[in-house]
Amino acid sequence: MSPTQLKEIVGDVPKYMATLAQYTSPRLETVDGVGTTSQWLSGAYHSHATWPSWKPDVHPTYTPESLKAHLQKRSGIPPPDSGSEFCSYHADLNPANIFVQIPEDGAQRARISAIIDWDDAGYWPHYWIITCPKVNHWFLVPGENESAWRDELCSQLQLQLSEADLGDESSWYRKK
Repeated sequence: MSPTQLKEIVGDVPKYMATLAQYTSPRLETVDGVGTTSQWLSGAYHSHATWPSWKPDVHPTYTPESLKAHLQKRSGIPPPDSGSEFCSYHADLNPANIFVQIPEDGAQRARISAIIDWDDAGYWPHYWIITCPKVNHWFLVPGENESAWRDELCSQLQLQLSEADLGDESSWYRKK
């Protein structure tokens, strides 16, 4: 994929994220209404020595207040404000989960043809939309410039979703 095609594709991703974020829930949970299995935000996970890798590790659902208390207890650092509701988000929207159609003739622009791997989709704090790509290594693509996808995505998210007041909490996340 050329640098121009990368910008075209990454420029479309925030539009999908903005559409998803319109749907909200009073709890951090999956779209099925159960706790998430992702340790990225809650950090509660079992050691691989005691927990089989094939067995999902389901975390409790959280209200904004209970998430704040949980994160404060875990990190000792005041966590960011989650607002009053969580927004819908595909928490694993890395390049491996986005299928792209690249025209052979180059006359048309590259486009997203499918988004897969929805098992981490759910209702997340609004700040997680921008923070997740900055702190999750799955958003890096091996190669000459492994952070190109992540850097361009974060830039586009800031540009296109700035009015949503999503907040970048990566510095808080790294401190915890």
